[in-house]
Amino acid sequence: MQTDVWDLNLMGVWYWASRQKWKSPPVFSPYLLFGGGGSHFTPRGDLLDANGNRYYYWSDNTVRDQDQSGSNAGNALITGRDHQYETDLAALQTEGQSYA
Repeated sequence: MQTDVWDLNLMGVWYWASRQKWKSPPVFSPYLLFGGGGSHFTPRGDLLDANGNRYYYWSDNTVRDQDQSGSNAGNALITGRDHQYETDLAALQTEGQSYA
């Protein structure tokens, strides 16, 4: 899985009582803190080969052209991944829920 993450944050602090205004440090120094931020991410998985054919990850850590629990699993061929993360996992809701 590969995820593109965009993150933006902004924060500021404003002090009412600055140390330069006082001969000794003030006992009480009020301040205002403000900020905001946002994130956007796009989780992607490598589920298709260069020709758009689905490949399957088996429990023995091999990648094959047939589903492990399928009726034709005995004829499954071991293939390699192309490492192109083309499948949008948010659209598939792979965790059973939206990524919103």
